[in-house]
Amino acid sequence: MSQPTALFLRLNQEVRGPFGPELLAELAHSGIITPATEASADAAGPWIPLQALGDYGRMFPLDRKSVV
Repeated sequence: MSQPTALFLRLNQEVRGPFGPELLAELAHSGIITPATEASADAAGPWIPLQALGDYGRMFPLDRKSVV
């Protein structure tokens, strides 16, 4: 099963989107979304954390404090 090309997000109790991979990466880099942000291919859900969506979980920058 392939990953969706655009995702809806639940941000501040509101459904937003759809967002493509490039915009999702920008939101992750700026800290607006986290690996725990809930996402879905459909605006009605089901909702799962971004970190559970394969490649989407890898778009978040590493926390430099945790790197030794």
